[in-house]
Amino acid sequence: MAVDDEKDARAKKVSAIHAWFVLYDGLEVVRKDFEWLHHRDNSHGEAGCLLLYGPPRSGKTHLILDYVNAHPPVVGPDGDRQEVVYFKAPYPCTPKNLVERMADKLGYPGVAGPRRSRLFDMMDVVLHYVRQLGVRLMFIDEIHQMASGGGDNGLIAGATLLKDLINEGEFCIVASGTCSATRIFEAHEELCGRLLAVHELRPFDWYAEDQRDTFRALLHDMDGELPFARSGLSEAGMAARLHVASGGLIGHVATLVEIAGVMAAREGADRIGLDHFARAHEKKKFVKRGVNPFIGGTPDPSPFAAPDPVPAGSRPVRKRRADDDFRA
Repeated sequence: MAVDDEKDARAKKVSAIHAWFVLYDGLEVVRKDFEWLHHRDNSHGEAGCLLLYGPPRSGKTHLILDYVNAHPPVVGPDGDRQEVVYFKAPYPCTPKNLVERMADKLGYPGVAGPRRSRLFDMMDVVLHYVRQLGVRLMFIDEIHQMASGGGDNGLIAGATLLKDLINEGEFCIVASGTCSATRIFEAHEELCGRLLAVHELRPFDWYAEDQRDTFRALLHDMDGELPFARSGLSEAGMAARLHVASGGLIGHVATLVEIAGVMAAREGADRIGLDHFARAHEKKKFVKRGVNPFIGGTPDPSPFAAPDPVPAGSRPVRKRRADDDFRA
């Protein structure tokens, strides 16, 4: 193999790091709740939901897809079964757009047709396919899109739709999104009452020993996945630099490692060095924290303040009464 081909092959292996995923202890707790909702008895109209929220690149989608991929659809002589369904909320996430996306992911062919059905008809289609396929757990990713536009009325309408689907469908929903997703549940007290669990994925706090240890353990595992000699990602000084550059978000670390690793592979280096990280940081600045953390002395990671789950400047949302119904 020519030298350039070897470099390209190594760069390709480096790029696979963006799909890297490790189920560490904090994520294992969430996954166990996925299992609980998946196998929960909802036969008496008592289905519920789980809210998973956190900043982008905190690992929400990787965690969900790891579970979804472990429970693929089953094709059998008595018909297909799909107990676990995953899709991303559309934008704009109006009730009609959301229920059409559900119908499409469940296999309904009419969504793409020239004639669009009414919302209530599409809800009936979704419920029909849910029962036919035996759906027990539905993941709706990027649910914060529902809180991104449409004002209070649109937010309440979307929350009411979720409540009605839970009531009538006898399946549980996992809603995942950024911190603004909490507003959906705050807007509707009956939907909020159906919450069975709430999990927040936060950046790793460097000054909490257990979180720092987990962060460094993940760096060690990531280092072992790369097609180089170990680059010392988990060593104290390098780990501190990576923490500052990423804001403690392991998804940002993976992207930074990919960019720096591709540079190292193309240059024929035997490992990723500080210079590669310094150039990668300039190419893709994740968190604006002053100077490049890969140049000069080891920086001190900044302590994290507890985040406000509702973005600053958000207006309070009128509560939906428990007796309100979307179909009424």
